[in-house]
Amino acid sequence: MNKRLIYILEAALVIICIITLAVAIFGLPRMAAMSAENFPEVAYLQYPILLGIYLACMPFYMGIYQTFRLIRLIKKEDAFNEQACGALRVITISAICVIILFMIGTIYLNVENALPPALFLTGIIIIFAACVIAVFAEVLRALLMKVIDIKNENDLTI
Repeated sequence: MNKRLIYILEAALVIICIITLAVAIFGLPRMAAMSAENFPEVAYLQYPILLGIYLACMPFYMGIYQTFRLIRLIKKEDAFNEQACGALRVITISAICVIILFMIGTIYLNVENALPPALFLTGIIIIFAACVIAVFAEVLRALLMKVIDIKNENDLTI
């Protein structure tokens, strides 16, 4: 793979990490406080929502870390091994965790009648994006396992 493309991918991941971390640390508490002020009837949900979003950040960053591991393997030109399969599996599990956490949050807010349409739409977009990532990572892992099996057979026949 082109080295420049790998560096662009790494830079994009770093930018995504920095932006999401900045929003989580600085933006979300301010938005939650503003929502609590503007809508006092649902102010009691301020901290549970923040907790849920912060919990969802954990599997997100685990997936990002595993992506960095995959990039490191690609840099070393050693991407066809069990470590890559393991990283893809963790990415799949992380995406599924994000899906579950956001579904729980969306359902809970809907039951509490505290789910504005914009927040619902944002949650659905995140859920569908995580679904795409989970399916793609799992398909890629299955293909990689087949390639590793073929590679091992070829190594034994030579």
